[in-house]
Amino acid sequence: MKRYYIDQKIIEEIRNAADIIDTIGEYICIKKAGKNYTGLCPFHSEKKPSFTVSPAKQLYHCFGCGKSGNVISFVMNYETVSFIEAIEILAKKYGITLTKKKLSDDDKIRQDLFNANEFAFGFFRRKLKEAVGKKAMAYLRKRNVSNEIIDTFGLGFAPDGWDNLLKSALKNNIPKELLYTSGVLVKNEKGHFYDRFRNRIMFTFYNSIGKKIGFAGRTLGNDMAKYLNIPESPLYKKRFTLYGIYQAKETIRNLDRCLVVEGYTDLLSLFQEGFTNSVAISGTSLTDEQTRILRRYTRNIYISFDADKPGKDATLRSISIFIKNGLVPYIITLPKGRDPDDIVKKEGKEEFQKYVDHALHFIDFKMNYMLSRYDTDNPVEKTEIIREMSKTIAQVEDITERQEWLSKIGKKLSVDETIFLGVKKKLTRDQFEPSVLSVMEMCNDLVLLLAMKPERYGEVFKVFKDEGLLTSSISSILSYINEKRARKEAIRIANVLDLIEDDKERKRVSSTVFNIKDDLPESDFQKMFHQYIKRIRTIKLKERWKLIKSEIQKKEDDHEAVCELLQEQGRIATLLKNVGGNIGR
Repeated sequence: MKRYYIDQKIIEEIRNAADIIDTIGEYICIKKAGKNYTGLCPFHSEKKPSFTVSPAKQLYHCFGCGKSGNVISFVMNYETVSFIEAIEILAKKYGITLTKKKLSDDDKIRQDLFNANEFAFGFFRRKLKEAVGKKAMAYLRKRNVSNEIIDTFGLGFAPDGWDNLLKSALKNNIPKELLYTSGVLVKNEKGHFYDRFRNRIMFTFYNSIGKKIGFAGRTLGNDMAKYLNIPESPLYKKRFTLYGIYQAKETIRNLDRCLVVEGYTDLLSLFQEGFTNSVAISGTSLTDEQTRILRRYTRNIYISFDADKPGKDATLRSISIFIKNGLVPYIITLPKGRDPDDIVKKEGKEEFQKYVDHALHFIDFKMNYMLSRYDTDNPVEKTEIIREMSKTIAQVEDITERQEWLSKIGKKLSVDETIFLGVKKKLTRDQFEPSVLSVMEMCNDLVLLLAMKPERYGEVFKVFKDEGLLTSSISSILSYINEKRARKEAIRIANVLDLIEDDKERKRVSSTVFNIKDDLPESDFQKMFHQYIKRIRTIKLKERWKLIKSEIQKKEDDHEAVCELLQEQGRIATLLKNVGGNIGR
C-alpha cells in the first residue's frame, strides 16, 4: 500500500492560489465591511456577525469564539479533515495538480485506514450484487430501495460465515491488523481474527468530503443486535458522525433547512422521495458535535423522530442540544406509531410534506407536550409548566422574539407574563482572560512581526541566536523569511502561520496578528519590535542571573569562584539596565 505526502512547493502554490475571500465565501455568507468581510461564525452560535476575514492578511478571526487562522485551517475546521485532505480540497478547487511523494508519519495511519475501508467497501458492494446477496437485495427491493439509492449511499452485504472478508483481504495482501483497527474484523482472546459483520446489509459512513470512514450492518437473521456499528477508530468517531451528511450537505445549504431522522431506512426512503436535505443520527443519542456539523450548512432543523414515547423523549432531549448549539429546531409531529419511512411509502411524499409544512417551533411543541402531561387546574402542576417553559423561553436568542413568546405562553396559561420576569438569557460567549506571555509565545509573535517587516531580520535573528531560542519551528520560519527576502518575494503572513507546529499556539498568534491594524504607523511597528526584544532579553538575563545566584550558594566556600560569579552578576545587571530592566527584589 503506497503512502504519500504532498511536495512543499505544491503546498505553497496552493496557499498562494487559494484566496481566502473566495474560499470562505463558498462556505458561508460574508459581506464587505470596510477593508474586511464579516459574517456569522460557522464555529459557534451567534445572531450578530463577529466573524471577520481580512483579504490583506489572508486571515480570518472570530471576535466571539476566538477561532482564527488562514484558508487551510478554515477548510480543516469546517470540513473536519486533516491538513493533507484540506490541501487536496483546495487543489481540486483551484485546478492544481498534486505531486505526491512518500507520506509523513502523521498521515500514514489515516491513509492506510482509508485504503482498508475502501477495500471493505468494495467487498460488501460486490457481495450484494452476487448470488450470495440475493436475500439482501430482496429485502431492499421489499423496502422499495432503488438502484440509485444503493449506489448513492454505498449499500452492501456481508455474507454469512466467519471469515469471508478476512480471506479476501489476505488474498489481496491487505493486512488483517489494519482491518482490525478499522473495525471490520474482530480478534478473540487467542489472537485469531474473524469478520465482525455476518449476514448483514451494510451501510457506509462517509465524512464530509466523501471518504469512507466506517460501517454499520443490519441483520437479516435473528441476531439480538438488529443494528451493529464498528467500534470507534482513528477515522470513525460516533459523536462526530451523521449518516447521509455527505450526500445531503449541498441541498441542506441551498434550502437552508435540514430534516433529521433517527434511522438509516427512514433516511433512505426520504431521500428517494426527493427529501435530499435529510440526515440520520445513526441510532444514537444526538451529540453536541453532530449539531455543530449541521450548523455549518443551516440553522433550521426539522426533527422527525418516531411518534412513540422513546421518540418523543429523544425529541425533547435533542431540542435542548440543538438550541444550545445555536440552531432553531422545528418538530414534525407524526401520528402515533408512525415513522417517516412508513408515511412516505404508504401515503406518498406529498402527505409527508404536509407534516413538514406544519412543523411546530420548539416552544409550541414543548408547550403542547407539557399540557398533555400536566393539569393547568392543579396549582402545583401549573407551576411545573411555568418553570419548564421559563427555561425553554430563556433559550431564545432574540430579545423581541423572546418577548413575543412570553406574551403568547402567558395568555395560553392565563397568567400575567410578568411571572416570567426571571427569564434572562445567559451569556455564552467565551471570555478572553488577559495573561502574561511566555518567552516562546513572545518569540512567535516577534517572528510574525518580522514577516511583516523583514528588513529587521538580522537584528531579530541575533536575539534568537544569542538567547538560545532557535527551536525547529522558529528556525523554519526564519529560513522561510530569509529565502523570500533574498529573492525579493512577498511574504504572506497566512503561509508563515502554517510553520508554527502547535495548533493552540498557531491560533493564538493568528488572533494577535489579525488584530494589528493594516494602517498601523511605522513608529508603532518599531515600538512593538522594541518591546518584544526588550522583554525577551530581560527574561533571559534574569534567568541567567538566578542561575548564577544558585551557583554562588553552592560554592559559598570557594572565595575565588564566588568572586567570578559576582562579577558575572554585575555584568548581567548592567546589560539589564541597558535594555531598561532590573533585577528586582
